[in-house]
Amino acid sequence: NQTVEAKKLGHVVVEISRLPSLAKKNQLILSSTLITLLGLAISALFALRMARQVTQPIMALANAVARIGKGHLETHIHTGAHGELRILESGVNNMAVALKAVQDAQEERRAILATVLDSLDAQVYVADIKTHELLFLNKYAQNNFGNVTGKICWQALQSNQSGPCAFCTNTRLLKDDGTPGEPVIWEFQNTVNQHWYLIQDSAIKWVDGRTVRLEIATDITENKQN
Repeated sequence: NQTVEAKKLGHVVVEISRLPSLAKKNQLILSSTLITLLGLAISALFALRMARQVTQPIMALANAVARIGKGHLETHIHTGAHGELRILESGVNNMAVALKAVQDAQEERRAILATVLDSLDAQVYVADIKTHELLFLNKYAQNNFGNVTGKICWQALQSNQSGPCAFCTNTRLLKDDGTPGEPVIWEFQNTVNQHWYLIQDSAIKWVDGRTVRLEIATDITENKQN
């Protein structure tokens, strides 16, 4: 057997460029990144929209409740919300309507009571039994002391008082449990106009539910002078 020897004539070098594959890889990475960012942007916009759909009605409801709390009982709100927020909106509106009805009823009772007390030929005032704030004076009392509603009784109806009057009967008008007791009837010479009065003091529930002092004072000065 004869051995055929291969003779090396030379060599061939094959070079494959990686640039196209790197470019394609970079393009895929860029595309993936852009898709991810687009997805995040869409999610953020959707979340923002959903947040506004919840936050705006809640803020509107909070503002409405604040207005009602300040006495603006005519407040009515419509947010266009749905579901639980719609139920809450309806509850706020119903609350305002109910409070307005109660306020109107109180004003009606106050007007009726004022008409009755204004017809008396006696000095009548109503004061908060705790704060001594004057809540009502009939026309007779206003003719003597002016319209001092809102002021403190011992400052507006008496003179030279540095605090609640020593002769105040408030502590005698209530029972031990704080409920209204029996009326107190007494005579006193007012320190402002020096007139003598036959006084009947009573603790009653006022139209707004608080306990007040009702004083009816009949002028007996002429009887004292005779």
